[in-house]
Amino acid sequence: MHYSTQKMAHALAEGLIAEGVDVAVYFLHTDERSEIVKDILDSKLVLFGVPTMHNEPFPSIGDIVCYLRGLRFDKTGQKKLAVTFGSMGWRGGGTKKLADAISACGFEVLQDLEAYYVPSENELVEYFEVGKQLAARIATEARSKTSIV
Repeated sequence: MHYSTQKMAHALAEGLIAEGVDVAVYFLHTDERSEIVKDILDSKLVLFGVPTMHNEPFPSIGDIVCYLRGLRFDKTGQKKLAVTFGSMGWRGGGTKKLADAISACGFEVLQDLEAYYVPSENELVEYFEVGKQLAARIATEARSKTSIV
C-alpha cells in the first residue's frame, strides 16, 4: 500500500533513536527469519508493522507469529512489550488481529496504531512522538534494544 507501513516504521524508529534507543528494523520480504527472532529475544520492546489485506494481517507476518508461539514467552515469566501498527484501505483490523496473536505468544501489547492508506505528515509526526514515548517507557529497563518487524 504505497509503502505506508514502512513510512510508519521509520517514523516510530526515528522517535526511538532520537531518545537513544538501539533499534533494528527488518523487512520480512528480504530479512532472514531466524535473525529477526534472535533480535526479538534480545529486545525489551518489539514493534510489529503489518498492512491489512482483506481485513486480515498481511500473510508474511504469519510465520513469525508461528515461530514466536513456539518460543512460549508466556511460560518464561519474561514479559516482552509490543506495539502493532500498519496501514489499511477499507475496513482495517489486521493490526488488532496481530495484537491478539502476539498477546497469545506472551507479549504485552501497549498500543495498536492504524493509518488509512498513506499516512499524512501530521500522522508521521505523531508516530515519531509515539516512538519517543515508547523510549521513555523502556528507559528504566536493563535491556532497551528495540526491534521493528
